[in-house]
Order: sequence, then C-alpha cells, then structure tokens
Amino acid sequence: MTKKHLEDCRLGKEFVNYALTHGAKEVRMGRGDHVVVKGENGQVVIPVGHELGKGLRSKVIKTLLLIGISAMIWLFFILPAIRSV
Repeated sequence: MTKKHLEDCRLGKEFVNYALTHGAKEVRMGRGDHVVVKGENGQVVIPVGHELGKGLRSKVIKTLLLIGISAMIWLFFILPAIRSV
C-alpha cells in the first residue's frame, strides 16, 4: 500500500513506492539491497532491506524533495510556513 504523505514512510520500500507514484523518472537496483531513484534534478540511493533510522530517513525525505519528487508538499506546506515567519 502506497503512503499518501512522504512523512508517513518508514521503510525503504515505502519510499521507493512513494517515489514511483509521485513522479520518479527511473528506479533501478543498486548494489546489495539499495535502490536508486532518479527524479528531475538528481538521484537518491535508498536502502530497502530494513527500517530507516531517524537521520537517514530525514536525509532521504530532503533529497526526494530536492530532486523534484513531492513538489506538492514543498509548495503547499513548507513554503507557506517559511513565508509566515
């Protein structure tokens, strides 16, 4: 089942499925249990064999936002929060 919000993803597989449904240009297997997800502006490598820790999960979310996946979250939630400060 694909998560509706990027912040709900905990496992590497959930991040990959989210990226596939929200604009990933290419998804391929990397080395071992890693998957490479390419977006408009770059790529991110996601380990899919286990639950991601807090720091790695945060880094994956930030990178997915930077490469153009989940632009809707950026436009509707993060940008208005920055403007109101």
